[in-house]
Amino acid sequence: TRLINKICEEDLFSTSINKVVDDDLKSLIKLFRSNGLLGKFAGFSDERCYIEFKHEGLTSFLNIILYLYDNSDHIKSRIEEIISDIQSKKGYSSLLSAIFIFSFLNTELTLNEILEITGMTGNKSIIFQTDSSIKQLIDSDYNTISAKSSVLAQYILTNKMLPEDIISMLVKIYDYCAKNRLQNKIYDDVIAELNRFSTLQRILSKDNILHECIGYFESIKKLNNNENNPSFWLQYAISHTVNDSYVRAAEYFKTAKSKLGKDQSGVKLYIDNYFARFLLQRSIYDQNYYDFDEFKQVKTIVNQQIIEQETLYYPYRIIMNYKPYYTKFKSSMTDEQKDFVLRHCEHVIKTSRLPSSSDRSYYRVKEALEDLGLLINELNS
Repeated sequence: TRLINKICEEDLFSTSINKVVDDDLKSLIKLFRSNGLLGKFAGFSDERCYIEFKHEGLTSFLNIILYLYDNSDHIKSRIEEIISDIQSKKGYSSLLSAIFIFSFLNTELTLNEILEITGMTGNKSIIFQTDSSIKQLIDSDYNTISAKSSVLAQYILTNKMLPEDIISMLVKIYDYCAKNRLQNKIYDDVIAELNRFSTLQRILSKDNILHECIGYFESIKKLNNNENNPSFWLQYAISHTVNDSYVRAAEYFKTAKSKLGKDQSGVKLYIDNYFARFLLQRSIYDQNYYDFDEFKQVKTIVNQQIIEQETLYYPYRIIMNYKPYYTKFKSSMTDEQKDFVLRHCEHVIKTSRLPSSSDRSYYRVKEALEDLGLLINELNS
């Protein structure tokens, strides 16, 4: 809270949330120190903190915050004490998951609405709300969750909760919101968030995430007409792509495309974009796969999307894979294929425009174009 108030009070500096550059990392360390948020690193010099953060590969704002949480003995012990007490009580563990899921989603639902969604009503609800440990997580005056930090919620869900409890509660929440979406617009927002693989990726433990995602997507497949929803199959495909399950990913991308309607050009853009990334990533990371004709498919998608103004940075997510793709396969490429890659890269450079430095896509586009410039130099050498 102190940090948020500080940021609101002052025009400190502008940085990318997704990727923090070296100078901004040093500025963030000073900001954390001035607000007493360095925990066990408080006794280190700024330079020592910088070296430690770099060594841990902390290149995003979120990862830095989670790292500081994980290395704060006081915060960890207090959280573990509350959670252990609640989890020891029958029927409370899954409800604890619900509290932190809604805290992570940052929804504006009352505690009573959350308890109704999870199926806890009547006397059970009263007993739950008057529990001494639960009262530390709720604000009885406003009937809301008091532990509203989405970062803290993410830390607890990924480190302190059982994945099966999280998945079970996610499905229950999804089912309720899908059936009652006309009663409250927030339910639509919840469904949209729970449809995304990126949401699961942030709140599930990394140990067995593909297995958990398969269980989740299979559970919601028959809900909310998802079987006929191309966006559902896209997210299912993404979950397999990220976890190197390329055969299933290819199957689900094919299903997503088959479910597209004539008036779903926006959804088609997303599917095409992720499909192009999938083609490159499968080639890069699957040791036994290479088909240059797929690069030609990628080129067609990029050339179509690079002129779209509303999704300026999207094709650059694809382009960031070009250099590792070429590095892996250059010895297998013919001169004609290398020339094809070169001409396409030069076209991208000629067609591209860098967004304003205040735009959230600036760093992504800038990095992609820099990598592309290096690749063009290598192709010309």
